Amino acid sequence: MEKRIMGKLVVLVCALVVVASATPITNGSFETCTGCGTLPPPAGYINFGTGATNIDGWSVVVGNIDLVYKTFWNPADGDYSIDLNGLTSGGIQTTLSVLAGTPIQLSWYGGMDPNAYLVGAKGSVSGNLHIFDSGTGTAVLDQNVPFQINYTASGSVVWQLFTSGWITPGTDQITIAFSSLEPAAPAGSYGPLLDNVTYDVGNVPEPGTLSLLAGAGLVGLALLRGRKK
Repeated sequence: MEKRIMGKLVVLVCALVVVASATPITNGSFETCTGCGTLPPPAGYINFGTGATNIDGWSVVVGNIDLVYKTFWNPADGDYSIDLNGLTSGGIQTTLSVLAGTPIQLSWYGGMDPNAYLVGAKGSVSGNLHIFDSGTGTAVLDQNVPFQINYTASGSVVWQLFTSGWITPGTDQITIAFSSLEPAAPAGSYGPLLDNVTYDVGNVPEPGTLSLLAGAGLVGLALLRGRKK
């Protein structure tokens, strides 16, 4: 993908609402990558296509995605985040081992490629959260997620905390899948971003509901240096 070098943009840190007692999903902040060569990547990102399992604990299940280093935009946590639109709209998934009947609250940070704002391409993007029984494929939860994002003048990512809850069915393996609903490139080059996926046991919202935590926007100290296209 073509990159254009941009000026360094420094923004203020806003308040972050922290979810108490959250348990990390395996590599939920996408910090470890197997067989990925030099890290951080010299280009600032690595593109992975369908079937790739390099991002530890996750697999690409549709299209392709980018693992993006913090020199491109501010992650919600750690050094990396996921762009669910690589060269095409993409999707990733992971598996969670839980006992049947367990109430689960899933939390994750969502954002939008800041370059969409900078070029005036669009004001919001959409993704999908799909939870299903790993053995039978039976859907537990299926929700479209509207990423209605407000931006600073700098165009840095404003991360927002989403939560969703369900009661685990009669299984010990649940698959959690995130995908982009934005079209393929070039129009879909600017899609939803994902980072810091965690979960809580018990004390969940009404099963099947999706919540955006008010006041949970996060803008990091960013050095926004490139444009992914």
